Amino acid sequence: MSTAPAGWHPDPSNPAGALRWWDGNAWTAHVQPIQPIQPIQPMAQPGTPGGAGTPGAPAAPAYYPPVAPPLVAAAPRTVVQRNSLSLVAVGVVTVYVLLALVTHFVLLGIFPVLLAFRAVRAKEQLAPLAIVAAVIAIGVALLALA
Repeated sequence: MSTAPAGWHPDPSNPAGALRWWDGNAWTAHVQPIQPIQPIQPMAQPGTPGGAGTPGAPAAPAYYPPVAPPLVAAAPRTVVQRNSLSLVAVGVVTVYVLLALVTHFVLLGIFPVLLAFRAVRAKEQLAPLAIVAAVIAIGVALLALA
C-alpha cells in the first residue's frame, strides 16, 4: 500500500479550484487556491521585427541589478578592544612577577614576549608598554636564576 507524500495536492472535495494539505496520513483543514502558471514570454531580439528599436514595439523590461544592503557603520572599538594583545601581555607579566614574589617559582617570560611582538605587528597603541612588561618578565626570571 503506497500513500502520497506529504504536501499540497488537489482538494478531493474541490479538485478544480483548490489545493489541500496532505500530511502523509490524512487531509488537513489547510486549503489554498490554485495559482495559475504564467508562461514565460520570450523577448524579441534587437533588429528583428517587433524587436527593440522598432517603432511601436513594446519596450524590453529594464534590468535592475540587485541592490546591496546598506552598510552599517561599525561601532567604535574601546581602548581595551584596540589594545587586547598588549593588555594580555601586561596581565601575564603581572601573574609571572606575583608568582615569583609569592612562591619563589620563576617562569621565563617567552609568552609575554610573543604577545608583545604580536601587539607591535597589530600596531596597538599600548605595544610599547607590552614590550617593557616582557622585558621586565625576562629580567625577573634572569635575576631569580642568577
